[in-house]
Amino acid sequence: MSSYKPKEIETALKNKGFSKKNNSHKYFSFYYEGKKIGDIYPFISHSKGKEYNDSLLDALKKEMKMDSKENLCKFIECSLTQEDYIRILKSQNVI
Repeated sequence: MSSYKPKEIETALKNKGFSKKNNSHKYFSFYYEGKKIGDIYPFISHSKGKEYNDSLLDALKKEMKMDSKENLCKFIECSLTQEDYIRILKSQNVI
């Protein structure tokens, strides 16, 4: 079972084309070719010390339209690139 701190996930999102929405919650938007992709809107918890385990990773996988939890983990660990993520989204006709 993998687990990640919210800060690790937030860093991975920012490094791969996501922008943080400035409000009291940590919502992110994904932009592709200058356009916001409305179906992709992950939320990261504020909880200090709380790690994302299987159930939270499953929710994040759905919010990001990721094809598998394995690829989500690779995304967070930075072995899956922004280009790889875009290929996944294209293969699912999200973009």
